Amino acid sequence: MFCHTEHNRRVFLGRFVLRMESAVEVQRGAAAIKEQFLTTKEKFHEFLASGRPRQSTDEADGDSEEPSGEPEQKRVRLDSDGDEKKKKKKRGQNKSRPHVKPQSYEDRRLCPSIVQERDTKCFYGEKCRFLHDVSEYMSTKAADLSDQCYLFNSFGWCQYGVTCRFAKAHTSPELKNLRNQDFCRRSAVTVRNLLDKELQRRLRKKQERFPGAEAYLKTVSRGEKPASNQEENLSGAGHTQLEGCFPDTMTRCAELLNLNIDVDFVDINSGCPIDLVYKKGGGCGLMTRTSKFEQIVRGMNSVLDVPLTVKIRTGVQQNCSIAHKLIPEMKKWGVSLITLHGRSREQRYTKSADWEYIDTCSKLAAPVPLFGNGDILSYEDAMKARETGVSGIMVARGALIKPWLFTEIKENRHWDISSGERLDILRDFTNYGLEHWGSDTQGVEKTRSFLLEWLSFLCR
Repeated sequence: MFCHTEHNRRVFLGRFVLRMESAVEVQRGAAAIKEQFLTTKEKFHEFLASGRPRQSTDEADGDSEEPSGEPEQKRVRLDSDGDEKKKKKKRGQNKSRPHVKPQSYEDRRLCPSIVQERDTKCFYGEKCRFLHDVSEYMSTKAADLSDQCYLFNSFGWCQYGVTCRFAKAHTSPELKNLRNQDFCRRSAVTVRNLLDKELQRRLRKKQERFPGAEAYLKTVSRGEKPASNQEENLSGAGHTQLEGCFPDTMTRCAELLNLNIDVDFVDINSGCPIDLVYKKGGGCGLMTRTSKFEQIVRGMNSVLDVPLTVKIRTGVQQNCSIAHKLIPEMKKWGVSLITLHGRSREQRYTKSADWEYIDTCSKLAAPVPLFGNGDILSYEDAMKARETGVSGIMVARGALIKPWLFTEIKENRHWDISSGERLDILRDFTNYGLEHWGSDTQGVEKTRSFLLEWLSFLCR
């Protein structure tokens, strides 16, 4: 017992670095210590005997405090500070950061009837909440960003008129919107598959009827299962992805797309790991709600004339994969294709995707094609993925990080594009954003927000 205690005492003292008067040979593999951090045994014991310096009574009672040169947050807190409330550890998103709503970009906005230079007066008249005086609007409008407007140069006119942040390029001294008749295209439509205003009004007022969805919901209420309407033609590129957790809503939405939108196939996103989606039962939540999942797949299949595909993850918990149990059931429900992300919801995007598990699931999915997804960041990753039994691969974050990744995969080579080519990609993205969201203040800010979001992914 004595030897054991003596040994512990020596180990404890050995933790302090002491410089002995006699030279000691440095052991091989030991890290050298700087001179200013070395001390002697005598000085060390002298320091222990002196104890902690105490503050005098006069200094304690006084209001003044000798500056220590340290920030307030890093100063040593004495026992007298114990009554202060401890700050809670900040976790999660910074929800106190300022959020700008689209209608807040401009305090005083110009009426659309004035912007579009309509012959008729504003429908709301004096009750309109927008400005009708162009001069008054121009006095508060933010300065233009450039004297060249991409929309005007591309289509011969800009529908945003004086509200455009590049209005100098296409407005007269009288603040009238100009047109380049020689260059003006007959059609300046840059977005496909738009719902007309009348249909949007009927949807808002819940006046639109969905006979196919209503017929399916009646069969579900009677406990019947409709026959699947499975298709195999996935040659097209245009598709729509839906996310939801209610069979009636998803079925009606599928019927709306089938009647009004031109797509090649519709995909169900049952792999989203976001808390807001998962807690409502959507995304990955559908993988544990197989009854609702089946009703959604069968209902959408009954009203669609195009193939229906599904994207899933390995499961919800990290070490409890359930995709291999769900895939055989999905084959019975009538899905045309399955995309499997090789991570669970808990993993999000941490650790590596499990391609061995994807390979196992691809054999269970046959003859239904299964695409693998996860960690496809180079053509080498794509080649390794193709060596498994998957029917294809899906690129997700890799396309955000390197938009030229598809060229690498196609040509089987690494490709580091030049700085000029990278700038061209950013310029194209900005121009597409102005086409889609507009060149007014709201459209510019919307484009800027998505550009900054993308730059956080983009390979530098």
